Amino acid sequence: MHTGVAPLSDITAVVLTIGEGTTDRAIASVRRQTLPPREVLVIEGVTPFHRALNLAASRVPTPFFMQVDADMALDEDCLESLRAHMRPGVGATVGPLRDPLMGNVAGIKLFSRACFDHAEVPNSISPDTDFLARIERHDWLTLHVLKQRGARSQSHTFGEHRPDFTPDYLYATYYLLGTRYRYLREIQGLMWRLERLRRTRHSLAVIGMIGMGHGLFFRREDDVPKSHAPRQGLEFLERFLRTRGEYPDAHREAGSCLALPPDDMLKRSYELGVALRRASAYPALQRCIRILGEAKSNTSWVAEVGLYHGLLSQSGPDTVPETDREIVSELLR
Repeated sequence: MHTGVAPLSDITAVVLTIGEGTTDRAIASVRRQTLPPREVLVIEGVTPFHRALNLAASRVPTPFFMQVDADMALDEDCLESLRAHMRPGVGATVGPLRDPLMGNVAGIKLFSRACFDHAEVPNSISPDTDFLARIERHDWLTLHVLKQRGARSQSHTFGEHRPDFTPDYLYATYYLLGTRYRYLREIQGLMWRLERLRRTRHSLAVIGMIGMGHGLFFRREDDVPKSHAPRQGLEFLERFLRTRGEYPDAHREAGSCLALPPDDMLKRSYELGVALRRASAYPALQRCIRILGEAKSNTSWVAEVGLYHGLLSQSGPDTVPETDREIVSELLR
């Protein structure tokens, strides 16, 4: 679907949507730009992501295009600011967005259309970062930019990431983020997100934390739509978060896990997650999260993801499977 505007720039705005209720807001923010795009191209109902973006790139009539997801609301000078950083040899300029859970996140992207002549977005669990790596091998640079020098943190950003934070959205998004972190072997990113989610006051943040820890063990490397995140995990969580069962020693068991070698830490924390599930003890889980969040160890993430993985292992074994232990061993190398 095309909706044209006056040819005022050399940029097309590409809006990717699967019918989210926030789509009209995203399009409206594009139309308010101080540098209006020459055209607005809406790619609707195409999944997964790599197919949608490759299709968009094949239809873009201008030298540059901006990828706008349906859950973004752009500042009025977003397009103008990103375009100012584009120069020959730059394949993409990337600017941070404000996110209610994470603070500042990456981000909004302006692409040079020509870099898609050298590479397509791949069918991988991390298609965007893998694409940027591909074009880098063809000597296209990616610039991560800020809006203005010397500005405060929020002034560096180019808009907002504002999805509808429903339980379904949070679980699916963070479950696949966990899978992505395993694929990228990006443990620092995993730890950063866990910390941010622990600090936020959003009532549903715990769904994201647990989903991400469980998703770390999801064995897929292709581009998976959010609809493929296992629904039974969310259905269980929504019931579990209303439970009030007792497990008095949970916080002590969580603390004792932190003194163990990583392999034993994973085993014990997984078994603790299983025990909390059986006891229907959400308050005890909250105490465990607090204990693990206060740990200063570089390996404390092992205990945290083990806890969440055990909690959601409704039809799984009582102790962590060997294949899952291998995943953590590989990430620790």
